[in-house]
Amino acid sequence: MIAGLPMYERPELFQAHDNLWQLIHKQIDGSPQKLSRNVELWDLWTSPELLLAQTCSSPYRESLFKNTIYVGTPDYKLPNCPPGYYNSIIIGKSGLSFSQLKTGIFGYNDKFSHSGWTAPINHFKKLD
Repeated sequence: MIAGLPMYERPELFQAHDNLWQLIHKQIDGSPQKLSRNVELWDLWTSPELLLAQTCSSPYRESLFKNTIYVGTPDYKLPNCPPGYYNSIIIGKSGLSFSQLKTGIFGYNDKFSHSGWTAPINHFKKLD
């Protein structure tokens, strides 16, 4: 079996993810001792050995729902972001109007990313 919590896998969260995984591991016989790290996202999500993994909502809505089940959404206790809600910030060069920003270049991390693509694009569409 394989498990991973890759979406916000930064060094400052390794211990929190490991602690969470140990709580889960103790409840599931035969589950992996440790989280799999440094696995390509799509390889993890589509592995026949997948037990549990974290994904962004966009890949889930696009295709993962066909072969996986939704288990839950973590609450990171972000300020001004109640459980179950999403928070992202869009920034631009200071002093530019929105009409000037609309003609600029938009940088994003991945078209399957909710925070990096889906949410900003939907936000911009509402502003037209």
